Amino acid sequence: MLVLRSIVRPTAYQQQTVMDRGTICENFYFKLPSIFAILGSTNTGKTTWLLKMMKNLEHVCSQPLPPIAKLVLVYRHQQPLYQYIVDTVREKYPDCEVVVFENWPEDTMKDDNFWKIAPGSQSVLVIDDMSRSIKGPAFEIICRGLSHHQRITVFYVSQDYASESKVVKDGLENCTYFILTKHSQQGHHLMILQKRLFPYQQRCLTNCFKACIEKVQWNHDFPYLIVDKNVHTMNNDIKTGIFPGEHGFIFELLE
Repeated sequence: MLVLRSIVRPTAYQQQTVMDRGTICENFYFKLPSIFAILGSTNTGKTTWLLKMMKNLEHVCSQPLPPIAKLVLVYRHQQPLYQYIVDTVREKYPDCEVVVFENWPEDTMKDDNFWKIAPGSQSVLVIDDMSRSIKGPAFEIICRGLSHHQRITVFYVSQDYASESKVVKDGLENCTYFILTKHSQQGHHLMILQKRLFPYQQRCLTNCFKACIEKVQWNHDFPYLIVDKNVHTMNNDIKTGIFPGEHGFIFELLE
């Protein structure tokens, strides 16, 4: 059974209006460092979502928020939005070191010395369209322990979870947040993820995504779902519309 509960994360000037409308305000915050998987077809807003995340870190992440000391971008194809991400991070953290790789640097990724940063800070690793290049153990090493011990927040961006290698899927066993955008083969894509994330609740992702598109007024933005698999979260809810000013929903999965 699927229950929709309205949520809003208002900006300061909206807060009184929101409360006057009687809308439920939900306190949801990402906990960093964490592993994020952003999954969906090309041109469905994956990088746009990541840019929004960087712009709104202080609004959607638990406090105190560790400053970003190192931003590492690993991608196959450069796109303009990545420069916006770099500019956004550097505006917030002027001393942040930015490192760019155009292929997967296996040895560098598992090198503890590469990830050494100032105490109390964090690194952000963005991996985009690297599924065919990740073949060694470095990605799994990062996801299974290095991210926690070296304070690395990972954003793994990919078009298709179903076609990922065993190495990547094993690493994503430790993924904390799944961000799902539209997919050209939506039914098959969600079915594969359904078996991975909610094996005992049939069609919940399909139903949630349908409700997400029908119920949420997206205007010119891209629809997305957030599946929260944080072990400290009481319920593995599915959410959408979590950025300031967005009116979204929590999809509560009831037995």
